[in-house]
Amino acid sequence: TEDPKHMSIDLAKKEFICKKCGGILSNSDRAFGRWVPKKFKAKPKWSGYHISLLMAPWVTAKEIVDKYQECVDGRQTMDFFYNKVLGLPFAGGGNSVDEETVLGAVTAEANAYQGRIVVGVDTGIDLHYVVGNRQGLLGFGQMKDYMPDATNNLALTETLEYFLKKFPNSVMVVDQGGDIIGSRKLRSAYPGRVFLCHYAADRKTMQLIRWGEKDESGNVLADRNRMVQLVADELRDKRLKLYNGTRADWHDYWLHWSHIYRTWKEDALGVPRYTWMRDGRDDWVHATVYWRIGVSRFGEGGSIVGVRDRPEPNSYMVNANQTASFDPKELFKLGEGLSTEDEEDQEWR
Repeated sequence: TEDPKHMSIDLAKKEFICKKCGGILSNSDRAFGRWVPKKFKAKPKWSGYHISLLMAPWVTAKEIVDKYQECVDGRQTMDFFYNKVLGLPFAGGGNSVDEETVLGAVTAEANAYQGRIVVGVDTGIDLHYVVGNRQGLLGFGQMKDYMPDATNNLALTETLEYFLKKFPNSVMVVDQGGDIIGSRKLRSAYPGRVFLCHYAADRKTMQLIRWGEKDESGNVLADRNRMVQLVADELRDKRLKLYNGTRADWHDYWLHWSHIYRTWKEDALGVPRYTWMRDGRDDWVHATVYWRIGVSRFGEGGSIVGVRDRPEPNSYMVNANQTASFDPKELFKLGEGLSTEDEEDQEWR
C-alpha cells in the first residue's frame, strides 16, 4: 500500500488482516499464500514484484506497527519505513499529491457551465475519462469503447462518442497510445473536435503545449512532467475544482493521484531532473492532464478548428528547370521583424 495507515495490518489490534474482508490473517496464511499479478497475461515476458516485510512470515504485525510508530514519534524517518519495511519509493512533502490536496478541491458550488465541455481520455485496457469545463471537473469514469459498431454491440452511452453527441460543441483530447485504431477512427469522424496527445518535451521552444498545424492538425504535443506538475499545483492551490459530488464520490479519482510520486532522474544527457513516476494505476491523472490541455485552448469557447474547405499544401511544384517557386515567409511562417536565423545560433548572445 502507498499509505501506511492502510496497510494489511490492523494498527489497533496489531494483527495482519485481509484488505478486502478485514479478516485476520495467520502466519500460515501469509506463508502459504500465492502471488497474483495485477495485470493477468498468459505468458508474460517479465514479472515485477514489490518485496516488503509484510510478506515475511517471521516478522510479526506488532514489529511492523512498532516501526511505524517510531516514524510517527519522530524517532525514525518515514523514508526508512517506506524503503525498508514497505519496499516502496518514498515521496516526501511536495513530491506527492496527498488526499487533502485532491479531495479538498471538491466543492458544493454550482458549476455555471460556461465555455466548452472538454473531455480528457487516457487509453489502455480501459478508457478512463474526465469531463469538465474551464471552471473544473464535472465528473470522471470509464467507457468500454470509442464508438458503437456492429462488432462491439455497445449502446452510445457506453462509448466516448456519447460526449461528442450530447455536447455538440465539446472537444476531446485523447492519449495517442493504447488502441491506436479506435482513437484515430474517432478523430476522423470528428475532425477539429478530437485531438491525439503525444507526450514529448518541446526542446526547441520549451512550450508546455504545442498544437499541430497542417499535416499535424489533430495532434498536440505536451511536456508530460511539467503538465502533471501544473495540474498538481492547481489542485494544491484550489484553482482546479471538483464539482457534482462529495469527497466519497471522488475517492476513486484521488486514489490514482496517490499512485504517483516525484523523484530525481537523469535525462539522456545525464542531467538530473524532476520526473513523475507511478507505482499503481494513474489513468485519471493523465486524463486530467489531457483535459487541462484541451481547456488551455478551448476553455473560453471558440469554434471547431482544423477543418478547411481547401487543404493548404506543405510542398511546392518543381519547375521544368529543376527549381521551385515559393514564398519564404509562408514556408517558414515569418512575420514582420522576424528572422530565419535559427534560435540556437543566437544562444551566445
